[in-house]
Amino acid sequence: MTIFNMKISKPLSVLLVVALWAGIYLPGLGKREIQGNEPKRMLPAMTMIETGNWLTPELAGEQYYKKPPLINWIVATSFLISGNQSELAARLPSAISILCFVLILVLMPSGWLSCEGRLISAIVFLTSVGIVDKGRLIEIDAIYASMTGMAIVLWLNMRSLNYSKWLMWLIVGLMLGLGLLLKGPVILLFFYLTVLFILRYEKKMLELISLPHLSGIFTMLIIFLAWAVPAYIMKPHDTEADKKTTMSGEWISDVLDCIIGMDKLDIVGWGMNLLQALAYFLPWLLFFPFLRCEKCMIEIPDDKKRLLKGLLMAITVGFILVSLMPGTRARYFVPLISISCILVGLLLSIITLGNTVSNLWKNTILIFSLLSLCSLAAGIFLVNMRYIVRVFELFNVKTMQSLETVCFHSAFWAAAVTVGVLLLVYNSRRKYCDSLSLTVLTGLLCTAFSLQFASFALPIIKQFEIKRPIGAKINEFLPREEPVYLFNFGISNYQSFIYYIRPPVKYIFEYDEVTDDVNYVLFDAGLYGDKLFEPGNFKRKPLVLTAVTLKKRKYILVQFLPSSHVPK
Repeated sequence: MTIFNMKISKPLSVLLVVALWAGIYLPGLGKREIQGNEPKRMLPAMTMIETGNWLTPELAGEQYYKKPPLINWIVATSFLISGNQSELAARLPSAISILCFVLILVLMPSGWLSCEGRLISAIVFLTSVGIVDKGRLIEIDAIYASMTGMAIVLWLNMRSLNYSKWLMWLIVGLMLGLGLLLKGPVILLFFYLTVLFILRYEKKMLELISLPHLSGIFTMLIIFLAWAVPAYIMKPHDTEADKKTTMSGEWISDVLDCIIGMDKLDIVGWGMNLLQALAYFLPWLLFFPFLRCEKCMIEIPDDKKRLLKGLLMAITVGFILVSLMPGTRARYFVPLISISCILVGLLLSIITLGNTVSNLWKNTILIFSLLSLCSLAAGIFLVNMRYIVRVFELFNVKTMQSLETVCFHSAFWAAAVTVGVLLLVYNSRRKYCDSLSLTVLTGLLCTAFSLQFASFALPIIKQFEIKRPIGAKINEFLPREEPVYLFNFGISNYQSFIYYIRPPVKYIFEYDEVTDDVNYVLFDAGLYGDKLFEPGNFKRKPLVLTAVTLKKRKYILVQFLPSSHVPK
């Protein structure tokens, strides 16, 4: 196996994969304020550390059963190891899970995928749009896709090397059990679709009723039930909200939300989610048509052809099944990316690219390399030289905060990698046309864009943050070590800026919980602004300290004055 006329050993393959991973996923990982569902992973983890209760996750003072707790355990562990509860510490597990999967791909011996194919598969996974998008956030999807891929690769590799079937299914069962604790039974859909179609094409379906396979299922269930049973029988808290919350009810509600949607049927939204899901497979989705090309398939050995057909059918059927749910979201398709990277790696390591395809691929890389040079120049001009401020003034764009000073080291590495990739692409445009070389060039180009994003785009994005400034404004009025109480936020009414309120943060739900030791309370002004001053609601006089607004909803921080300050 060679790349750029240089023999690639396993250590060098690992070094290349780790370098690409670090360049794509680590730069600026903790700079953006929390996004999307990240608070649902971080806030329960913070509560676990504070209360010591790791059995039942809590969100905004209520027990949270929408998802099993493994993601919260992972984040809490990262917080404890790092010694802080920062965005970087929370997001790092997503990136590390991706690294674990690609290292298994590269390092683990395989009887069905060559060293070249394993390296291509690893780079394909690292550079897929959906993985890059989700791997820089602490969402379930990146870890879930990595775990799905690990289970499939372990099964394929151990089976191809004639490992003991008992050992094989024990290890796979352990991985699937962790998948159940991460997002429930959906991992079984993607895993068993792959297994079923591969066994079908190999005419070995009887493996599914073997005792080793049943032992793997038993292992998987034991791991999940070890948490689910104690959590199910554990008594809820004393709040009325918790008494109405049951694990089974929350799971059923979550499944129904996925299947039928949370709102009325939205055909346009459903279609947009499918388009976004397809975009998640880019740029490697463009190689799928080769699987329908008879000229390409004729050179593939029968055993590899069966594997390719099985993987393609698993992806196709999985995509169709997930698409049929009216409540589907683009992120539901992300685990299929791990299967597609295996398929593309296997395909590109076997077929010979024609001149037309290789030239098109090389020219595309060259064009995007030139674009990366243009974006580097724009970043230096607009951000480093701070001309973006004048642009905003010209178009009357108002920012929430001032532009940060760009770190010299970050800009230097972005420039060095961008120029280096462009020179490498230009010098090798006529020399190298093999799949591995072009895949590595694609990975390096993706790294250049990632470094530019961290160096030049993130400082601009941070100017428009709204959640972090809200937390900072509330913190200005809170005395050190004084707890702040959030009134009736709960799961249905929680807001992501809660993460930025300095601890201790506590939750109350009834008027009579505002006791004499409760001094600072945050209220939803739309729900409780008028009731604050109604006689009989509170024993002490409320003093409004500040107000903040998020998405047209106003929240007020109130200090309840001591009884001695209340006029008789």
